[in-house]
Amino acid sequence: MIIEKVYKASIEDQKSQKRIAETIIKEITENNKFELSVTELAEVSKASQPTTTRFINEIYPQGNYKTFKEKLNNEIKIYFKSNYEKNNLEDNKERILLDITNTLQRIDEKEIISASNLLVKADKINIASLGGNYSIKYLFEHKLTKIGKNVMLSLDWHQQLINLNFMSKNDVLVVISYSLDKNEISKIIEKAMQKKIKIILLTGEFENKWDEKVNVVLKVSSSDAKFRSFSFTSKTCMNLIIEMIFREMLKNILPKNDVIEEWKWQNK
Repeated sequence: MIIEKVYKASIEDQKSQKRIAETIIKEITENNKFELSVTELAEVSKASQPTTTRFINEIYPQGNYKTFKEKLNNEIKIYFKSNYEKNNLEDNKERILLDITNTLQRIDEKEIISASNLLVKADKINIASLGGNYSIKYLFEHKLTKIGKNVMLSLDWHQQLINLNFMSKNDVLVVISYSLDKNEISKIIEKAMQKKIKIILLTGEFENKWDEKVNVVLKVSSSDAKFRSFSFTSKTCMNLIIEMIFREMLKNILPKNDVIEEWKWQNK
């Protein structure tokens, strides 16, 4: 995506490109849109217009500056805008149902089975998440412990990272992150890869650098913005995928009768 290419340029060493990228990010951050002309962008960035044009062509070689702005503004809506002011019950119901339907239709059954098989065979399971995704993490951990899986509990990302020291190639790391853009999550994934630990990603439909490097990628089709204050459908869609994985696991790990009795919580 254009935004991610701009961000990458903003942290690189080439001074002129860095200034242009920083100007674009500043404009987006302050206004939730990008409306600068190429001349204005060059002036604010203190770069020449040819340099600015070359930078835009590198970031978006598929079209001209006008289409670059259109594409960028469309991405801004996906990344940042949640349209809370347009809330109404009927629209919300339609959006929830649409995102759930899209997630279920687009999810690859083979990936669900692969994730299930990895978890069934795993000696240890470490679930990594941050912020609001802790609720999903705890739900999954609770389910896995109910069927006797060895889940490495953790209260923060430091512990999730430390857990990797006690894991091997026979174990599985599950990463739950809608955006996959947090540095802490990247550190956890990188360390797991170094130790050849198997990795399952549960994330949103955004470009990321991990898709081709991990064992299983499961993406939810949520209309939530990538960067947002609140989740609306992304957590619900992630929970659906977890339920599908868990039900698939039950084909291979059926609880014994005495365990099922313990689940009943009957009053004596």
